[in-house]
Amino acid sequence: MRKILIASHSELAEGMKQTLKFFAGNQIDVSAICAYVDEESLQSKLDAFFEKVSDEDEVLIFTDLLGGSVNQAMLSYLNRRHVHVITGVFLSIILELIFKEGSYLTKEEIQAALKKTKKGIVYMNDYTVDIHDIDE
Repeated sequence: MRKILIASHSELAEGMKQTLKFFAGNQIDVSAICAYVDEESLQSKLDAFFEKVSDEDEVLIFTDLLGGSVNQAMLSYLNRRHVHVITGVFLSIILELIFKEGSYLTKEEIQAALKKTKKGIVYMNDYTVDIHDIDE
């Protein structure tokens, strides 16, 4: 089973989780870890999450900042099979990957999805919009 973990400083992860549920409904297995918002340590939150993960599960971990403490805490899980860590979380990459059909994602599939979704990061002041192409 594919499990999604969004981890961030403060409440960003929970907001992303709720937004994903808005788009995908309850058909996805998504968890949020909001670090440093209470007395519980980041490590104990991670331990609780991974207690529910089997060796056969695929885990996609999304973090907020490259090199940040939350991102660094995820690196120790890279030695587990079928775990992928992606940082610089944004909604389009998560949506792109959660709806991928098939078995385990490959590094190449994840890299292709990243390349595709990075095109959606645009400085709108320099962008020409065709009114007929706007999605409501």
